[in-house]
Order: sequence, then structure tokens, then C-alpha cells
Amino acid sequence: MFKYRSKAALKRAAWVSGAVLSGVVPAVLAADDKAAGLEEVVVTARRVNESLQDTPVAITAITTEAISNFRLQDMSEFASLAPNAYVPKDAYNQNTRISIRGGRNVDPQVEPDFGLYRNGQYYGGPRTNLNSLVDVERVEVLRGPQVALYGRNSMNGAVNVVYATPTAEEAAYISAEYGTYKHSDVQAWVNGGSDKFAVRAAGWWIKQDDGQHYNPVLKQEMDEFTDGGIRLSAKWAPSDAIDFLWMVETSETTGPDSTEFVEVERCCGLFGPFAGGYVTLPAEDKNSILRNTPTSSDANTTYISQDFNWRTAFGTLTVLANYRDYGREGQRDFDETPFEPTDFPAAYKQVANTEDDAENFNAEVRWTSPREQRLMWMAGASYLSENLTVNRQFATSMDLSQLGFLGIPPLGVNTATGYNDIDIDTESWSVFAEVTFAVTDKMNVIVGGRYTDDTKDLDFAQYIGTDGTPGSAILAYLFCNPGSCSFPSYDLVDSQNFTNFSPMGEVTYKFSDNMNGYALISTGFRAGSFNTTATNPEFLPYGSEEGINYELGLKTMLFEDRVRLNLAAFLFQVDDVLLRAQDPVNPTQFSYLENSGKSETIGVEAELAWAPLDGLDIAATVGWLDTEVTDGYSSDQNIDAEPGQGVICDANGVCRTDISGSPIPGARDWTAALLANYSYPITDALSWTINGSYRYQTGGYWNAIPKYPADTYKRQPIEDWQFADVSTGIEGDKWRVVVFVNNVGDEEHVTSRRTVQVDTAQGITYGVRVSARY
Repeated sequence: MFKYRSKAALKRAAWVSGAVLSGVVPAVLAADDKAAGLEEVVVTARRVNESLQDTPVAITAITTEAISNFRLQDMSEFASLAPNAYVPKDAYNQNTRISIRGGRNVDPQVEPDFGLYRNGQYYGGPRTNLNSLVDVERVEVLRGPQVALYGRNSMNGAVNVVYATPTAEEAAYISAEYGTYKHSDVQAWVNGGSDKFAVRAAGWWIKQDDGQHYNPVLKQEMDEFTDGGIRLSAKWAPSDAIDFLWMVETSETTGPDSTEFVEVERCCGLFGPFAGGYVTLPAEDKNSILRNTPTSSDANTTYISQDFNWRTAFGTLTVLANYRDYGREGQRDFDETPFEPTDFPAAYKQVANTEDDAENFNAEVRWTSPREQRLMWMAGASYLSENLTVNRQFATSMDLSQLGFLGIPPLGVNTATGYNDIDIDTESWSVFAEVTFAVTDKMNVIVGGRYTDDTKDLDFAQYIGTDGTPGSAILAYLFCNPGSCSFPSYDLVDSQNFTNFSPMGEVTYKFSDNMNGYALISTGFRAGSFNTTATNPEFLPYGSEEGINYELGLKTMLFEDRVRLNLAAFLFQVDDVLLRAQDPVNPTQFSYLENSGKSETIGVEAELAWAPLDGLDIAATVGWLDTEVTDGYSSDQNIDAEPGQGVICDANGVCRTDISGSPIPGARDWTAALLANYSYPITDALSWTINGSYRYQTGGYWNAIPKYPADTYKRQPIEDWQFADVSTGIEGDKWRVVVFVNNVGDEEHVTSRRTVQVDTAQGITYGVRVSARY
């Protein structure tokens, strides 16, 4: 709930933070000469440099000025500035998942439905756990299918993080920040060289010692974390026609595996924290999370890339290549209680340990024709080799001496461990092309497409291991026996191949020098893969999603370039949409993904940038979605319906419930952002600034809803949330001092939900940042 005590206070806070200021959002406010209007924004949405207003794509570009003014460095902050986009929190800190136009990553193990790129190179995959975004020049959020030019996973959109690259300028920057919960942040970069050869180095160290999530059992500050890294880049231009760009980065983040808490009272005992027992636990909140196993996560990433360009009279040859190695170890309390095995009969302790490793190599070659001619084209090919390895261990300990009433000998505390070992290899190649033909001086026709071939190989093993003692064997039998088995043992070696052709067509029209429009039909594709948790091997494979998008857009500059207004409306239809279902044997711990039918999304987006006065810039975005599963069934066992009421059952007794008419889980109905920046010159060399933002999201559900019967399955609405940030400071030519307050309303909405396990947003924080540039 929003913590303002009155509506008047809420309105005052919204006005202060919303009318308060800073850079830019959608198209990004950037104005060196306010009298001349808004500055032109250059983007690379179509893999070439061009003006934002001339780019026939729905795109939000967040520039250097906005990043600096708002202190943006987390992907959730960037995404919330784009209409119909946000970052749902990953309960286990395994992935950075971005929802664009209602798309969602339904499971942290699978391919995302958006493409993530670094300086135009593919960076996505089933593990895209981004650390802080430091020394970033620009972030572009492209909405709608981008498969033709971007390719892999860009079904709902693509996000391109453009890191700063070396220039000939000799310059350096350093900043230091300190705030609530002993939060410290130090960042620096240095740049120098010549037009022929230049280098750049950037580094960061971010640390927090306290927080709002607290475990009183272990006295653990669960929000404690560190994030550090270094990035080196070099650019070599041996001639005017040829240039190379190399980048190397290594980083490490530590923190909690999970900060979820259980929001209901429960009793705990034999075989499950929510299934009967002896001791009652109170409902938890984030200040009292009762666990006897510490939560921890340690992730390391190494990234290496090369970018080569050769410009000729016939076009430009570009060759891209990158390598990424990501590893993570995590631990959490799996039974989510403070109980030890000896506390009472049938008490038990469960600890989950996870080791992830994602390694991939990606390469792309493309040829781009010269620009500014009647017929322009781009063609190329890409290749991806990726390996994902996931090793999970679920260790369960019980005191068998307290189970004499079951005829079990007094063998004391014993442990049995469930193992879940997954290895998925992906090999993908594609060819693509796009052609632009100028029919007239005002009208262009664009056609393009991409053919993709994906092969995925699975090696899966699941089993319960013992330590060789009789007690361990007895415990393993209790959890898996002929009468009941919540963790069955089985192996599966399988392979799937997916092919797809994703075409697109577009007509653009220049109504005037300040108004451009486009009509677009584009298609999207997300390859199928394998689930990584299920009690039945039949539930592991799932198929591809395919979609088609119909879109109209209008981009305008008004009032002597003081107003930028961009609009888009679209209809997006998906076949074989992926939804989550609970495992019929072990629904508490296992779930899997299934192709559930068809969906449809209708949406409208508006982005405004306005420079009404010298020194004052305002930006706003609004997005609206109406999502629906138009024809689909779900195997989710939480759906309680009788056969004949929209339910079909197979020979194995697995039933699927009609969910036609349900909204797409995780999609927000409305998103909005309002930003502003005001700068007042005190002297020729000194200015006072005040900056602020207000972001709002509402509507949507965590889960799908069956058509029949309407009263047996409870919808879980996603809580509304609103954030207001404000900062003010003094700056000179080469330095700045800023004080800030984030989340001024102390908003603590739910950010993730798994039945009764939830997590909430961080409340109000404040601090000071000092920076200097040389």
C-alpha cells in the first residue's frame, strides 16, 4: 500500500516528484540550446545511425543526460520509463526479465521473449542476470517484434544497452555516493587516445550492509550485497574506411538468493511446510523472515566482444563476435521455516543449493548498402552456440528417532538429497535481409525477414541420493515409494529442432518535415526448449511461440521543435502461447511450461518530450494494454473444475481447463512515467538543479483464470504501484553535488508472488552523490 496519510499529501508528493525534473525518458530530453528546442536523438534501432523521429519503430531512447540526472543504473529503472514495459522481480535473482507489451518470461530457466543486446551484439539467453549498468551512453527499448533485424528471442521487443566507447578526448570521471542502509557506490572511468587509437577503462564498486529484509533467527541482513566490476575497451582505426572495437568486462555480484517471505499463518510438519503439522508459524513480513539457513548468491560474468567495420563505396561490411561466461552459486532455506529436525516429531530441515553456468559464443556478419539512395538494403547471417548447465541439490534432514510411531528404528538425524542435473546445448543459425525502396520522396516501402534454425539437446537426470547409511535410505524411501513419490528418479536425453521464417512489411510516409507515419506488419518467434523441473518426463519438452503484430505509428515535432510527440497503436496475436502449470504430483515445489493456445494483445502508447521554458524540460509516457487468452487450456492443478465444465482429461488423468477469456498473466493494464528537469543559473559557472520522476503501473494478474467455473479459482491481482523520486543539487563546469530521496512515498508493493510467498519493493531511501569530471 502507498504510505501517504492523506490524499492531499499524495497529491503534493506526486506534484513535487512528477513536476520535478531531470533529463529525458521516452525520446529523452536532451537540450544544449533550449531556445532552439529539443535536441535531435540518434538511435541504432535499425542497426544504422538515424534520427529517432525518422526511425519507423516504437522506441524509447534514454540518453546520457537522463542517466546522469536520474542516477539510473538498474534495468528495472530504465524499463519503467518506456510505455508498456517493466521488469518483474525474479524471486531467486537468477535473471533480468523484461516484460514488453505484455510479454513475460514464464520461467527463469527458459529463453526470454525479448532480445537483449550490448552495443548491438546479442547478449540474451536463459541467463541474463545483469549487474549495475555503469558508463552507459544510451539505452534503447524497442517495442514489438524485432526478429527480422535483431533475431533471437525478439518476439515482444528488444533492449540495446549502448556502453560508452573510446574516443580521442582525454577525459576522466569519478563519483561517490552514500545513502540509507550503509549503501555506498563508487564509479569511475578514464578515456584517451587519438583518432587512430583510443582506450577507455571503467570500474565500479557498490556495497550495501543493511536493508529492510531481516532474518531474526540468524540475525541476517538479507539485503546485504556487493556489485563490482571493470570494463576495458579499445578502438583502432587504421584508416578512414576500417575500424575495430574490442571490449572486455569482468564482474561479480553477491547478495541474497531470495528475500521472499510467507504472508499467511501456516503449520509445519511431516512432508511439507503447508501440509499439516505440529507447530504454527505466524504470518511473516519483510522485517521478520524466519529461516534457519542463510540465503546467499554469488554470480560472476566474463564478457569479451569484437566489432569490425569496413566501409566501401558499395556499402559497409560489419562483423560482430562475442563470448560470455556466466556462473552463479545460490543457497536458500527450502522448507522456509526456522525448525531443526530435532524440534518435534516429523520436523525437518530442507536446504536448496543451485549452481548455474551459461556459456555462449555469438557471431554475426552483415552487409549494409550506402544510405541516402532510393534502394537501400541490409543482409547478413548469425550463429549462436550456447550451453546451460544447472545443478540443484535439495537436502532434507529428519530425526528418525522421533518417528517410532511409524515403526522406524531410532537412527537419529539423517539426510537424503534430491539431485536435479540439467545440461542444455543450443546451436542456432539464421539468415536475414531487409530492403527499403523509396517509392516517392515521401513514401518508403520496407520488406524483410529472417530464417532461423534452432537445435536444442537435453541431458536430464533427477534422482534421490543417500549417504549409504540405513537412516538415509529410510528417509529417501519416505519421500519416494510406490505409494507416494514427490521427487521421482528418471533420466532423459532428448533433442528438438525448431525452424521459422519471420517476415515483415512496412510503409512509411513523410507528411511534412516534422511529421512521419508508418504502418507495419511484423512477425515474431521464440524457439521451444525444455522445462527443468517436473515429476514426469513428458512435461519437459515444450514448443515454439509464434506471433504477428499489426501496428500504426506517428512521430511528430511541434511548436518549433519544443514538443516531441510519438504515438503507436497495435494488435499482437500469438499462437502456442507459453503459460505455467503446476505439477500434478508435486505442485508445491514443481511447475512446468506448456503451449496453452492463442492470445491477443491490443495496445496504445504515447511519448511526449517538451521544453516549455529555457532550463525546464518535461517528459511523459503512457501505455495501455488489453490482453486475452482467446483460445486456450491450462493444466494448472490449482484450477478446480469438474469434467464437463470446460475441462478435458487425457488417458493418464491429466486434465486441462478452458482459460479462454483470461488475461495474459503478468501483463499490466496501464503504465505511466512523468519526468522533469529544471536548471537555474546562479552564476556563469554555477547552476542549481532540481530533478524528479513519478512512475505508475496498475492492473493485471499473476495467474491465468479459467472460463469454467468462475468461482473455483481465485485470481491473484498484481498490486498497483507508484514511485516518486526527487533530487536537487549544485553543479559547476566539472563537478556536481546532489542530494536525493528515492521512493518518497515509502511505497512497498509486492514485486513477486508464488502462491503465498511474496517479496516487496524497497521503501524510502536517501543519500548524497558527489561527482567530478576532468
